[in-house]
Amino acid sequence: MGGDICISLLYEVVKYADFVVLVDDCCPLKTGNKVLKKNISSKLTVLFNKKNLGVGGATKIGFKRLLQKDCDVIVKIDADFQMNPADIPRMVQPIFQNKYDATKGNRFTNIDKLLNMPKLRLIGNTFLSYLTKFSTGYWELFDPTNGFIAFRKEILENIDLNKTDDKFFFETDLLFRCSLKNVSIKNIEIDAVYDNTYSSLNPLKELPIFLIKNIKLLLKRVIYQYYVLDFNPGSIELFLSIITGFFASVIGLNSLYLTSKTRELTSAGTSSLFTVLSIISLQMFLAFIYYDCSTKVFFRGRK
Repeated sequence: MGGDICISLLYEVVKYADFVVLVDDCCPLKTGNKVLKKNISSKLTVLFNKKNLGVGGATKIGFKRLLQKDCDVIVKIDADFQMNPADIPRMVQPIFQNKYDATKGNRFTNIDKLLNMPKLRLIGNTFLSYLTKFSTGYWELFDPTNGFIAFRKEILENIDLNKTDDKFFFETDLLFRCSLKNVSIKNIEIDAVYDNTYSSLNPLKELPIFLIKNIKLLLKRVIYQYYVLDFNPGSIELFLSIITGFFASVIGLNSLYLTSKTRELTSAGTSSLFTVLSIISLQMFLAFIYYDCSTKVFFRGRK
């Protein structure tokens, strides 16, 4: 069944592309062999991995082969036919028009169509989308696990793909590295089909993994973008938020400890100091978030 779906997809994809690469990542259904027997198009190349590399690993293999072909724009679409190949022209148009460096499919644009998404996947993708906004700085993007993406050739050439994740976290990791280079990415509304399709992504299993990896990316991004590669008002706001929050926490915890020991209420002065520091910390953090949202979008500002 999986092989037949992939074959049907390829018949559509070759209508819109000059070169097509299918990566068989040790597929148990022998999809690559089935595709070769069909002789679909001279545009199509089938690559076979000697061992299973994962979604990210297989994607990188395909990217590298297409970079050798000197393609102007490289598009990645999953082989499960959840995405419609007819959307490829809309995916590449903003890139060819030199308005954006890359595009990313977004299924979260139409509430009626969104309700067709399996509920568990809907909840998981929504949570991951908000988390990814923090970790990558792409506040204007949504649907991070969407595998329908397109890049200008030069962008992929300037990113060290070997450092990106080999598994399902690949798309998010790639966004993080694009963020460090201020790559402009546009959301493209797409439809997704879930009938008779299978996804190996288990939301419950992957959610803790995504959470930990997103937190790591967030820390790395903040350090790189605000204290290594640049120093700006957001750097000051975050620093003040951390410092005032630290002292507020120390005062609050110390007051709780003394109150439990002496049974005496905290003095008005100490309570006021704790309140003021907490408010300043929160205000500085909100100012940092606002700066991160507005400035990053502006500097990726549109050409």
